[in-house]
Amino acid sequence: MAIWSPEKQCALEVLAGQSHSQRLLSMVQHVLDEAHLSLAQCDAIAFGAGPGSFTGLRIACAAAQGLALGAERPVIAVGTLTAMAEQCLVESEPPNRQGFRILCAQDARRGELYWAILESRAGVWTEHVPASLSAPEDLEALVDGPIEFGCGNAFAVFGESIARHACEIRGPHHASAAAVARLGRDALARGEGVPARFAQPLYVRDRVASTTAERALVDTQIR
Repeated sequence: MAIWSPEKQCALEVLAGQSHSQRLLSMVQHVLDEAHLSLAQCDAIAFGAGPGSFTGLRIACAAAQGLALGAERPVIAVGTLTAMAEQCLVESEPPNRQGFRILCAQDARRGELYWAILESRAGVWTEHVPASLSAPEDLEALVDGPIEFGCGNAFAVFGESIARHACEIRGPHHASAAAVARLGRDALARGEGVPARFAQPLYVRDRVASTTAERALVDTQIR
């Protein structure tokens, strides 16, 4: 959770495992208290829209909609891969370098990864390749590289099979709440907020659920 404005920047990130739905609202209140703000004083509600796990995305979207409806504020869906790219630039030395392509790659399980190639110019992110789902070996034909930077936990999971597509591997491993908040602020300034009822997660995998038997078979194949 994070609040971002020119005057106040507060963030709280917790590895909550399967308890994030139970802890989410208390984390929201904690960050608001730290910033000495009420929800009604916020201009908009941004959330990490995906790609990612089906359950996590649904919880994030539903929570953003509920908060926005209660406060009568717009909602902004921020791509999680874009948030990773944003944080990658922030953590660079020197920070905020522009004009570099970033290959963002997240483990999608089932031997696949979510990935995108993004570039920031004048503070606006351009998608050279939008959020996609592929097997690691498929990137050979899809990536026009090498790319300057790579970030995301898929580089640790798949190793050299995708690392060779980036000149340098950097952090972060996951999208940060602070990056989502910054991108949400910028999107709001561009007039991209929407009413809460129109908020939607970004699903890249066509099928988001499987049976217990199917998951067990995939796990066996991965091992």
